[in-house]
Amino acid sequence: MREKHRQVTQEVRHNVHRMDYPSYRGKGWLIGSGHIETARKTVVSQCLKGSGMRWSEAGADAVCCLHALFKREVDPGDAFWETHIAA
Repeated sequence: MREKHRQVTQEVRHNVHRMDYPSYRGKGWLIGSGHIETARKTVVSQCLKGSGMRWSEAGADAVCCLHALFKREVDPGDAFWETHIAA
């Protein structure tokens, strides 16, 4: 337990410069993860929960990866091959 506490406090100390939340809110920036979690649920639902769809864990992961590639601004084909050639 003490080791975990040490690790967490060290992480906070090293990243405190990234935690100026009042300033971020003042600039209108979203600092919570709620909107991201909601978007993730929506995207996953759209990708995986169509009528009659059934996915294994590996299949669902592959479909989500492909969906993310096609939503990127770079060419999806290039991104796909870069990912798979590097692996």
